Amino acid sequence: MNFVFIGKYTEYEKKELKKCNNAYVYEAMDRKHIIPIQRNADMLLLITGDNPSGMTGKIFEYIFAGKPILNLGSDNIGQHILDETNTGRTFKPSDFQSISQYINDVKEGKHKLIPCNLERYTRKEQCRELAMTLDGLS
Repeated sequence: MNFVFIGKYTEYEKKELKKCNNAYVYEAMDRKHIIPIQRNADMLLLITGDNPSGMTGKIFEYIFAGKPILNLGSDNIGQHILDETNTGRTFKPSDFQSISQYINDVKEGKHKLIPCNLERYTRKEQCRELAMTLDGLS
């Protein structure tokens, strides 16, 4: 399995990642180039961390890419979205055994995710919910 990292990384991070024979590091690129790469991936890595919100806009791109998501984080909103949509699993970064098992299961085709409740996270639905909230403020 190969690992592709796309984004802004420090020189130290690039140096460490390049030590891995199956890790490829690319600079940040336009979304139009990233989406096809995500859709061709075996798995996507998301990092929501320990913050209770654990939110990043990247999660919405990922849940619609149709690939299993490995989230490094804790009990936060990011984890709840992945659980609700059945698009990925969340692990504490120190849980090496479970992370390794999940990666192997995906690699061997033993872990198939069947996404659900995706409509709640479309731009159209998010906009509708925002409009209802704003309407309730008047």
